[in-house]
Amino acid sequence: MPEQGKAYMLKMHRQWQISLSVSAVLLSLAFTIVFISLIYRISENWIWWILPVFVISVISTNRLTNPKVRMEDVYRFLNSHYPQLEESSQLLIKPKSELSLLEKIQITKIELQILSLPPIKNRGLLKRILIFLVATLISLVVIYIPFPSKTADSGQAQKTNQKPILTKTEIIPVKVKSIKIFIVPPSYTRKSPRTQNKFNLLTESGSQVIWKVKTTEPVKELSFIFNDKVTLRLKALNAEQTSWEFRKKITDPGFYQLKINDQVSELYSLEVIKDQAATIRIIAPKQYSTIDFGMPQKTSLRVLIADDYGIKNAVIMVTTASGKGEGIQFKDQKLSFASNLSGQNRNYNLQRTIDLKALGMVPGDELYFYVKALDNFNQESRSETYFVSIADTSELMSMEGMASGVDLVPEYFRSMRQIIIDTEKLIKERPLISAEEFKNRSNNLGIDQKLLRLRYGKFLGEEGGEEDHEENKDDEPAVFGNADAILNEFGHNHDNAEDATFFEPELKSQLKATLTEMWNSELRLRTYKPTEALPYEYKALRLLKDLQQKSRVYVAKTSSKTPPLKPETRLSGELDKIINPFNQLKFLQIIEPTAALKQTPEVLHRLKTGIKLNPNDRQILVNANKVLSEKAASDPSVFLGAVIALRKIISNETKAIKPGELLAIEKALQKAIPKSGKLPQAVQSGIPSDLSSQYFQNLNRSQQ
Repeated sequence: MPEQGKAYMLKMHRQWQISLSVSAVLLSLAFTIVFISLIYRISENWIWWILPVFVISVISTNRLTNPKVRMEDVYRFLNSHYPQLEESSQLLIKPKSELSLLEKIQITKIELQILSLPPIKNRGLLKRILIFLVATLISLVVIYIPFPSKTADSGQAQKTNQKPILTKTEIIPVKVKSIKIFIVPPSYTRKSPRTQNKFNLLTESGSQVIWKVKTTEPVKELSFIFNDKVTLRLKALNAEQTSWEFRKKITDPGFYQLKINDQVSELYSLEVIKDQAATIRIIAPKQYSTIDFGMPQKTSLRVLIADDYGIKNAVIMVTTASGKGEGIQFKDQKLSFASNLSGQNRNYNLQRTIDLKALGMVPGDELYFYVKALDNFNQESRSETYFVSIADTSELMSMEGMASGVDLVPEYFRSMRQIIIDTEKLIKERPLISAEEFKNRSNNLGIDQKLLRLRYGKFLGEEGGEEDHEENKDDEPAVFGNADAILNEFGHNHDNAEDATFFEPELKSQLKATLTEMWNSELRLRTYKPTEALPYEYKALRLLKDLQQKSRVYVAKTSSKTPPLKPETRLSGELDKIINPFNQLKFLQIIEPTAALKQTPEVLHRLKTGIKLNPNDRQILVNANKVLSEKAASDPSVFLGAVIALRKIISNETKAIKPGELLAIEKALQKAIPKSGKLPQAVQSGIPSDLSSQYFQNLNRSQQ
């Protein structure tokens, strides 16, 4: 019997532990699905958030609820809720060897009581299940019910670069009982089909649209008129001719009307969301980059690609150029990214390291590449071309191409070459000389590099260099009370020595970069690291040679080709084939199609003042309506409202015109009327302020 009581308590402990663990998991899942549903509405990469959010919620729930159950918790619960156990349930799990005589008697007394206890209901688990169901319902609401907010509408309009659809209240024809439109977006959008009960449409380009119209009474004919040009009949679905259907693939914007027998409805807009080409932005490298001596012959490519619906492919188009002159050779290759583009995401951050050696490039070669992307609509877009070149040390050390240029500082340039030659010689002879001699030669090279840097610094107005300024700074006496010294220190001095040089800003910035590389080289030579100084020396040499090439002036030769002479007819004196020129010009009268648009504002002004329109005014509005109707076919969101208002005025429905509709007509006219070019006119000058203008005025007076 005691074994049955112990088994009962162990079973209760196990069920309690399972119940608390399940409760903790349910709480974690409830928090996770609500949080993920919110991320789903604002981000395309919501699936990557599921695992980290669930792990964080499990850890937080375990810390808050502590779902661990001990045996002490079990018998304390039994003792507190069931008095018939006489607070002795813990004796059932106590070893028999440790039981006293009274405890054994007590066990036999409570054994029958514990086995007759009713099943214990875990209300905590029921609460957790209820919380999980409520969280699931909330997440479904968040995912499937659209938010009727202005932010969402404006965001959709911004993504598609389209203006929002007309928000005015539609007027349904009298004989129409109901309208139901099924919109099936094309597959490249990955959007699900949707329905609406309004005639105004905003759909993706290439969508299949199905109109289902039900009338209150049988009608003979039901048709759609698209853009005032094309009339298409609807198909009757029943014998009573009260249910009609029409299918059309929408690719272009415009407007349409519903014609029931001989009655025509108002204009309904048909706006199309065009698929935008993918945008490609290359973050790294720079558009023009050079790999100097000592740098790894690799370039890291980082690209951001975005599209409105998705990107399914992206490649790197690479062209390598090797050789010189007429012997230059080009080789085209196609490289792919490591990431798999499945067309499901709208934004990609792609990276790729391009190994120039693997492409067969050597010093002196150049690499041209651009990124090409293909979206789900098979629209192809490409980035700008980027250039990467490998510096050729042998070309840098040659003096070719310098004699014909304007040599600003040839002797300093040759000194930079000599420093590189001496540095390479020192690196080569290092195992053969003593450590003391190696340090002396390296330090002497650093001194030569410093002198060269200071000489180039004079071209930027650095008289004596920075070192001389720092050394003499401590020897200067105090200038207390000297106003000029204070102004020189804190004021704006226009006579800047650096600005007084004859270099252009671009050359000046490159010369500064050259001085920086010389300083890096000097630092490593002074610290006995010639191997590390060599790349900086080569880069300084390359920058100096670029300066030499930029200073060269090239003027192309120009030649004129004269018609060949005929010796047999030269100096013959025959003039019978020379006739007087006669040109007959026909000027056709050009009727400007937008002339009616320019006259419409005056007609609208008379309409506002209460003046009745005459036939001429009405004809102006009819002509303007034709022009605006053509423009509404391509951009209904801008011009369709003006077309509807103009047709009301033309049909003598001026009482139904609202001030806002007249304003819409005026705005549409402003956008439809093309801007005319400026005509030549006399310049109205003010009072003459110089001697030349007074001279010309007096000269005109004397001629009169």
